[in-house]
Order: sequence, then structure tokens, then C-alpha cells
Amino acid sequence: MSSTSSWQPPSLDSTQFDLFVKPVARQRSTYQPQKLPPPDAAHSIIKLDQNENSIDWPRELKLRVLNHLSELDWHRYPQPYATELAAQLAEFHGLSSTSILIGHGSNSFIDLIFATMGPANHWIIVQPTFGLFTARAPFHHLSYSPWPLKSQGGFCLESLPPLQTGSCVLFASPNNPTGCVLELASLEQLLTTNPHCLFICDAAYEEYSHVSYTPLLKHHANLIILRTFSKAYSSAGLRLGYLMASPDLIATLRNFQLPFTLNHFATVVLTELLKSPYTFLQDMANHATTVAHARDQLYHQLTHLLDPARCFVYPSGANFLLLTMSNHTECQALITHLKTHQISVRNLSNTQGLTGALRISIGAATQNQACVHALSTFFNSN
Repeated sequence: MSSTSSWQPPSLDSTQFDLFVKPVARQRSTYQPQKLPPPDAAHSIIKLDQNENSIDWPRELKLRVLNHLSELDWHRYPQPYATELAAQLAEFHGLSSTSILIGHGSNSFIDLIFATMGPANHWIIVQPTFGLFTARAPFHHLSYSPWPLKSQGGFCLESLPPLQTGSCVLFASPNNPTGCVLELASLEQLLTTNPHCLFICDAAYEEYSHVSYTPLLKHHANLIILRTFSKAYSSAGLRLGYLMASPDLIATLRNFQLPFTLNHFATVVLTELLKSPYTFLQDMANHATTVAHARDQLYHQLTHLLDPARCFVYPSGANFLLLTMSNHTECQALITHLKTHQISVRNLSNTQGLTGALRISIGAATQNQACVHALSTFFNSN
């Protein structure tokens, strides 16, 4: 249908707005990603701003998914909780069939955990970290204490606030945006010495660190691990994630999870990925190793190229590097300079205490070297 004239619905007056909308919703802003390049310029931009994988799925796998999807009855609902696929994914990880909950990208589990765990719990969130953690907590009326990282980005157990019975500790490892990794032995120590505290780890970048916390689930019921297919498995556009925990926690979290969150497309994707011998998953895990080598190479290039007094490069266990500059104005000039070279990076200035910060995702070899060249020309001419 078409209309010869458009109309604008009326706006709430201030009294209505105050009556209908929670105060916390009035005070918070939505997640603000960087603007995507226009479609006609998308392929000319070196996109190193969202920690995406630089390679896409093979065409034959995409076609297999689409052919499978075309055979389904689209007028029928999918499984309400994809429990059969969760059991297959658990088998892939060597866990019991009831140890995994599948959902949209692992971000959706942040709200689910906040909604499920008691608001009276003492929350602790590492700082600086993934901005969604601290952005979503107020919507659930949760207050938290910061767990500050070291000045150069490493985890420090000594700076962890005192834990109380029922404390919930939320962290990412490898951490976004600093890239630091909490040592396996350190997490095991925390789990063992604090059995009445819950530790929640966003392990979205685990494949790049080769430090896996999954074996700890077999011995510790006070651990939740969030995983995603978005990063190492090149599936950012598919929005698939999962949560691993003890079966009783999984059952409880499922009580709060909306049913039918996975549509037919998502279930078909998982069905294809989880076909033994897991060829695509193994290939992408191998590619993650290649990316980790490229990250280390880029780190060494930049640490030799850049004056640490002007620009510090954080060591990283993820698929990105964080750079901080003491001069905020110079950082903005660098970001502008990179744009003139068609390179898009993530501007993190004034984010959770970071000053003059930008994050560079690891791309293809030619993209990484183009970034090195652009950085070199900036610092040699300024």
C-alpha cells in the first residue's frame, strides 16, 4: 500500500514520558557502533574496527546451509531451546549434554545472567572491559565494584575487591579492549578458594589465546563461560553464541531465556557446523592460530616502530591490539590520518578511563602491513 501523504504519530508530553518510562532508561544511551562505510566503498575500506575475522565462509558451505534451509517448513516453529543442538555442541567440547545453552550472539547472555542472578549479590566487573557489561548493569538495578587491571593491561589478583558470599565476578579473557589473558592457574585458584562466589567469563576471543577454561567446568560449579561463533569462526553476521555452565545453572538460566530465540536459519547453520568430523570448525581454529601469529608479528613491528613515550601498544591474546597515547589530540589526529589511508579503527578515547586509545583488529597480511605503513608515516612526520 502507498499513501499520498505521510503522518507523524504524536509525541509523549513530559508528564506521560516520566510516567511511562523507567528513569534508568531515560538516562542511558544505546550502543553506538562506528558508522559503516557506504556500500559502494565497503570493499575499498580496510576495516579493522570490529574484531571481525578477515575471511568469510567458503561458498560451498553457504550453499549447503541455504539448500538445507529451503527444505524446512518455514510456517513451523523451530525448537524452543535447541536442546538437541546444545547436546551436540556439548559433545564437541567433551561436556555433559546439559551443560550448554545456545542463543543469539553471546551478548544476549549478559542480560540473561543479570536478570537471573539476584540483585542483592555483590557484583564485581573488571575495568576497563567490554562496554556492554557496565552499560547493561544499571537496567537491572545492579551496582558493582570495579576490578582494575594493571596499568599495562594485565590481570592483578591483588587488586580484586574483597569477595563476599554470593559475589559475582564478571570479566572477559582475553579482555576487550586490552587483550590481556587471565592465567588458567589464577582462575582455578579463584574458583577453588571462593566456592560461594560465581565467576562469569566472556571468552569470545579464546581461540586466539590458546588458554581454555572449559576443563575447569568439570570440577567447579561456580563458573560460567560465554562463547561465540562471531570471532574465530567468521560468523559475526549470523549472531550465534552459547553459554557453558553446570547443568543446574543451565536449567535455571533457561527459565529466564525467551523460547524460540533461534530461527530456522540459525539452527541449520549449527547443524551444518556440528557435523562430524567438524571440518570447518577445525579449519577455523587453525586459522585462529595464523591470526595469533600475525598479531604477535604486528605487535613486535609496532613496539619497534613506535616511541613508547608517545604510543603504548598493549600485549594481546586476542585478535586485536590496543594503542594508547598520552596526548588525546594526537590520538584523534592519528585516527584521522588512518582514515585518509582508508583504514578504519575503533576509537576508544575516554572509554572507561582510557586516554587517547584506539583498537586495531588483525586483518589479512596486506591490510596489517598497510596499517603499519600508515602508522609509520604519521609518527615520522609528526
